[in-house]
Amino acid sequence: MSSRLYCRTLCCMSEVGPTSQPNSYTELFCDDDLAFLLGSDEPNSPHIGVLTKIWREERQNERPQYPARLDSGQVLWIRPDGDRTEEGYRNIDVFDKPPRSYEAVLAALTLLEVESPPVRWQLQNALESLKSPPAEELDSHVDSRTEDDTFGAEQTQGGDFQSLPVDQLRALKYALTLLRYYRPNFDRLPSNEQRHLILGTCIRIHDFMESLHSLMASVEYGTPSGNPNKIVDARFATRDIKASLLKDVDGLSYPEVGRRLGLTRSWHDENKNDHEGARRMVRRGREYLKRALGEDGWRQQIEAMKAESEEHRARQGE
Repeated sequence: MSSRLYCRTLCCMSEVGPTSQPNSYTELFCDDDLAFLLGSDEPNSPHIGVLTKIWREERQNERPQYPARLDSGQVLWIRPDGDRTEEGYRNIDVFDKPPRSYEAVLAALTLLEVESPPVRWQLQNALESLKSPPAEELDSHVDSRTEDDTFGAEQTQGGDFQSLPVDQLRALKYALTLLRYYRPNFDRLPSNEQRHLILGTCIRIHDFMESLHSLMASVEYGTPSGNPNKIVDARFATRDIKASLLKDVDGLSYPEVGRRLGLTRSWHDENKNDHEGARRMVRRGREYLKRALGEDGWRQQIEAMKAESEEHRARQGE
């Protein structure tokens, strides 16, 4: 998403006028806004995705609030159509915090646009290496980089701005976009002030993402004493699923699966022309897929991948 689209997304929120209450929202939640999360017996139902759509509709019912930016930079929010007074007119309400829907959009943008939490030392070294204003130089670097650029951690040790990994560069650009949106005069600030504001924003983005990940982990599998270490690393689960696909889609034998994955064979495997390690990986991979897609969904996925593979081979043979 481009910087302009970030700002358009945020700006559009203040342009939405009140509409009638969506019937689906009232009927769905009844008296409890959270009932829907617990109210379905259907396995793997994407409740949160449905809630996103419904809350987007509900947002249109909010009474509009308008920002009043003070000389200090603080923003007060003015709502002209407050509750009706005894005199018969609607009061003007004042808030020193933004509407919750604005904060929700900012939270969603942050999670969707920042691929991984910003790394403080990488960004600090990169920002300190800049000679021209950070906003100006960051613009030029982002325009010259592509999503396919890859840089190892060893290339960022020297603090060279151009060698930042793409995910960190995106975090910097996102922080800059937010600062420009909320501070229209940001590009006119002194370079050192720009640098500190960008870094501070990135640090808070990091803290926000880590806190939310911790909350998710806590409600998913946390214990009374805290969140345990992850039992299954996504990298190993990816390898196990790959093993199951090599077996179930490509039809390889267990020794062939092991060779494709670079696994060593024990003397016992050699004697039996088998590969017990590959067997275990295939079993775990199948289990992950069945838990995610269901028994029927997993089988349908396998058949669809086989058909896709056959079509590809047919095209290659033309």
